[in-house]
Amino acid sequence: MSTHYFGCGYYAPNADVTFKNCTAEGNSMNGFYTTNGGKLYDCVEKETGIGRTDFSYRAPAGYYSVPSRSVNPALVMENCTSIDANGYGLQVDFAKNIQIDGFNLVNPAGVNGKGSSLGGTSGVFSDASVDIVASGDRVETLVWARGNQNVEYTGEITSGSDNAFVVEGGGNVRTTGMSVVSAGE
Repeated sequence: MSTHYFGCGYYAPNADVTFKNCTAEGNSMNGFYTTNGGKLYDCVEKETGIGRTDFSYRAPAGYYSVPSRSVNPALVMENCTSIDANGYGLQVDFAKNIQIDGFNLVNPAGVNGKGSSLGGTSGVFSDASVDIVASGDRVETLVWARGNQNVEYTGEITSGSDNAFVVEGGGNVRTTGMSVVSAGE
């Protein structure tokens, strides 16, 4: 039996399940934990991981989808929001066939200076489209993409950091639809 669900607002791994207009607030591990078939529409996560300081087991994430690659699409998110996560606002890894549209990432505390992780922990994130609006001043990097293959990023990031959007390695990562603007503009 898995114990990864403890502290999750919504837990639906390896399931063709749909969440609409759901809110997860103040959960210790994940607001939403969905993999391999999860669909989220107009969901909101607030303050996941609030009060936690020991991330030695696993850092919290508002939206967590690891692994997510065995069905097509493996994960669909539309118009979802993460507000003040005390960890990653969004963590999707070991992932393929991901569709994220209209994700709003607001002021995550992040992990090691990164507010979200798209392939970051394993370097596996492929065949995806990510449309994200991100803002906040608690991390140096709001959107971190590592080892991406065949991924298109669109959206807008508002930050005072020179490293607000970081793409490390990978191939065929398209970012022409992504803009980064300085906070206060």
